[in-house]
Amino acid sequence: MNKIFTATPLYEYMYQEAAIILFILDQDGYVLDCNQYAKEILGSNLISLKKNLYDILINFGNLPSFSKLIQNGNTPRLLNINTVNNIPQTYYFSFYKEENHIFAFGQLDHVEIETMRKNFVEANQEINNLARELQKKNAQLTQSNNLKNQFLGMAAHDLRNPIGVIQSCSKFLFDEIKTLLNETETEFLKIIVDSSNFMLQLLNDLLDISKIESGKLELTLSLTDFISFVERNISLNRVLAEKKQIKLVFRGEENIPPLKIDQAKIEQVLNNLISNAIKYSSPNTTIEICISQRENSMMVSVMDEGQGIPEKEISKLFKAFQTTSVKSTSNEKSTGLGLLISKKIISGHGGEIWVESEQGKGSTFYFTLPVL
Repeated sequence: MNKIFTATPLYEYMYQEAAIILFILDQDGYVLDCNQYAKEILGSNLISLKKNLYDILINFGNLPSFSKLIQNGNTPRLLNINTVNNIPQTYYFSFYKEENHIFAFGQLDHVEIETMRKNFVEANQEINNLARELQKKNAQLTQSNNLKNQFLGMAAHDLRNPIGVIQSCSKFLFDEIKTLLNETETEFLKIIVDSSNFMLQLLNDLLDISKIESGKLELTLSLTDFISFVERNISLNRVLAEKKQIKLVFRGEENIPPLKIDQAKIEQVLNNLISNAIKYSSPNTTIEICISQRENSMMVSVMDEGQGIPEKEISKLFKAFQTTSVKSTSNEKSTGLGLLISKKIISGHGGEIWVESEQGKGSTFYFTLPVL
């Protein structure tokens, strides 16, 4: 306790325990001492900083001079102080002169506290009401989304059979009678074949998305020789690559352990990544497929020498119906769903998928699968 205080029980209480602000000021308004409560509100170093009362008060434009402030000091006056947390707080201050010192007592504005408490309760109730409303809306959106997925799946399923018939018949006609047709007729028939192929792929992708979004991604896991599995997939895609004079190269580390995967689903991912690399690569380039083992996972990379993806457009990938400004080199079409489906499949296996790309230098797509 500062020696300014007289060691009486009242002063002891006010200095140590009372929940009011107590300042002892000199004639110019500088703080000579304060009680424990004031230090908690304004900072324990208040005395050492030798602050003036006006350094503590917040002036909202109507703060009187110090002399006027203490002139009728026993009449409580609402003053605002800036707390140690930089939060303004309103107190009723009274001032009393005693010899060369001035005592300033600050009590909380209980009206303001009650108003704040009331506002807080009302705000809390409003937040609770909004939370309940949001929960209700989320439930409605979930139901609508499920109905959308159900409708999408039914529509795609019903359309797939007739489109498949068109695709098969048009391909048969193209292979069998194209030599009997003139150039214009052949081009028309080729458009039918290509369009039916694209429509069938779109319907298959829509079916996959509707199942995945409905939480029906079912994986049939089996222990697989992963090197042989990838080599087999590359062989199937090599036919597509050779049509564009693109070379597929496979590099795999030795002693790669078997992986427990859904072979059909992972083959779908490989087909998507490799076909995309072919689609956006120019003739006489190379696509490299690599397998390497990391700590607890296997990493597959598909690296092309294509156009690369602009950095600002990379965020569009792995999202539904999102396309970039990069154009396929032979006018191949894209459903905009393949990468999203691939991401869902890899995530379902407990792995990750991502891309690294530099415009003009090609792209590399990576995915990982956990090792047993």
